[in-house]
Amino acid sequence: RCVEHLAERLPGLLQARLASKPSLTEELLREAVVEAFAIVDEEFLAWARQQEAMDGSTLLLALVFPESSPQPPRPPGSCRLLVANVGDSRAILIRGTPPSADGSAEQNQLS
Repeated sequence: RCVEHLAERLPGLLQARLASKPSLTEELLREAVVEAFAIVDEEFLAWARQQEAMDGSTLLLALVFPESSPQPPRPPGSCRLLVANVGDSRAILIRGTPPSADGSAEQNQLS
């Protein structure tokens, strides 16, 4: 139930929160993500309390957005990555050698 609620509500809420910002700076993107997460969480928790549902989910979100004014040596058109998580989700960004089959961060220390 929680997963369905997240899938149904988060995209639209995040889009609305982003649209409410005067610009899309990194700080305002972070703010919009936190706001959208908080709204979805409040909605689901209210429903879960009413239904006495013991349900939950984790979430990993990655947003790629243009860098507003890249400084050398970064070329014009460079992008940035904003990663957010809820619960015990994690993300691993790998450059170069791919991870082992299980993708474990502990087994694939990056230098």
